[in-house]
Amino acid sequence: EELEKEKKGIAALLGEDQIEQARIRAEGVVKQEHTLLAYALLHTLVDTLLQRFVLIGQHPDPIKNEVIEAVYTIVYASKRLPRLEEIKVCSEQIILRYGKQIEEDAEVMKDRFVNARVASYLSAAPPSYSDVTDVLVKIASDNEIDFEPEPEPPIDLLAENPMPSVRTGPYHNSPPPPSGGDVLLPQHPSLPPGPQLYTMSAYGRGDDYQGSAYIPPNPVCIPPI
Repeated sequence: EELEKEKKGIAALLGEDQIEQARIRAEGVVKQEHTLLAYALLHTLVDTLLQRFVLIGQHPDPIKNEVIEAVYTIVYASKRLPRLEEIKVCSEQIILRYGKQIEEDAEVMKDRFVNARVASYLSAAPPSYSDVTDVLVKIASDNEIDFEPEPEPPIDLLAENPMPSVRTGPYHNSPPPPSGGDVLLPQHPSLPPGPQLYTMSAYGRGDDYQGSAYIPPNPVCIPPI
């Protein structure tokens, strides 16, 4: 009932063309729907444990393959659904059987033993752009609202192709400094300010290392010390 009320509120925002506000509230709807889907999967996994109850009693250690996903997933989910009493009680019984270490193992070995869909549904990360868009489209359709979703924004190219560092970028044409030495700009009182090719010295070993640092056109000039 609360979920349907929230969808009505989102429909009203779409009708008023308040798309950004509707998208923010739709994220909450996606999270709630994912939680309900996780509940359904957990119910199935609890049933699996009940069907394998004798197997658990006879072979407590190591955990048998027939119940390993159910065991780890229920323990993992109980930390993220503390108000779901049934899962909490089931998790406590699992810990009594297999030991408290299983709580840590469920976190560390999530990718190996925890049901992937449950882990995804219970993730703390915000919903994907496409999932939120699907909810908005469905709400608009159910309420006969004309809504044309915008395409997903491109990935930040700067994040994919970060600016080159001083030591690895294309403007660094000097040999690498010796291990353990800091690269410093030496004093050149006789050099006038302006674009120029500075000599660099790396200290930290018996002899000095001489290299060059290219200064591209129109740099910020470094005045002589």
